Amino acid sequence: MNHINYMEYLEKTRHGTALFPIEYYYVDKTHPRYIMTAHWHQKFEIIHILSGSFTIYLNNTKVNLNKDDILFVECGCLHRGEPTDCVYECIVVDLKMLLTKNNSIVEHYILQITSSQVSIKNPLIPKECELYKTLTELFVLMRAPKAYYELSVYASLFAMISQIYSNGYTLSSSCTQSNKQVEKVGLILDWINQNFKEEIDSKKLSQISNLNFNYLCKIFKNITGQTITQYVNEQRIEHACYDITMKNKSITEAAFGNGFNDLSYFAKIFKRYKGITPREFKILAKTL
Repeated sequence: MNHINYMEYLEKTRHGTALFPIEYYYVDKTHPRYIMTAHWHQKFEIIHILSGSFTIYLNNTKVNLNKDDILFVECGCLHRGEPTDCVYECIVVDLKMLLTKNNSIVEHYILQITSSQVSIKNPLIPKECELYKTLTELFVLMRAPKAYYELSVYASLFAMISQIYSNGYTLSSSCTQSNKQVEKVGLILDWINQNFKEEIDSKKLSQISNLNFNYLCKIFKNITGQTITQYVNEQRIEHACYDITMKNKSITEAAFGNGFNDLSYFAKIFKRYKGITPREFKILAKTL
């Protein structure tokens, strides 16, 4: 399954290729990104629960998912997830790949979704509907690609868009105060993801968000479920795991290369997030 590509997202923020911007990810307990940390992107995401249960927060709205459930994550939606004995898969796609020249009708419907002019009314897709069947077929195509599968993927995505509209899954989007708070937090997440190795400066974060730092901390915790410090440490640990497993770096190199300047503190934070020590993780990674 595609573990390496999912970790590459941490550094490249890219899904698929320039010509085919769609990527499939399979996530289980052994995956370094098993717990979905708070993040956002301007791509459309589809999540499918294969086993267990998964609690996801969409712009801080809680949704409980169970086996076989399929959920849409809209473009620009800040989301995070907490799996429980869960295996899940997701597809992240830039729907603008479907745009074609001289077809203003297709462009109109796709841009309404990608620019958040409309939102998805029913985030949990009923199993008995035609849309659910289309989405399961899309996951099959992406899970085990065959020759010329790209053509079938395009067909499935067009069918998905058509069924979203024809089955009444959209409603007009409105910009509320909550949306604006999510946008502010999203700016902070973007900055942290690019600068997590640096010491986090409260004045800098206030400047980026144009908010009082204490108020920013409050809405950050409300929306992400974590303090800013917790989120920064989590990002540092995730990248340290990547360096240990994918770049074969030593524990010391992984710690100091990702913003930690004390090995004992690194080990303490690492065990808090991963449940095992860095050394145990390194041994485990070699067996996977």
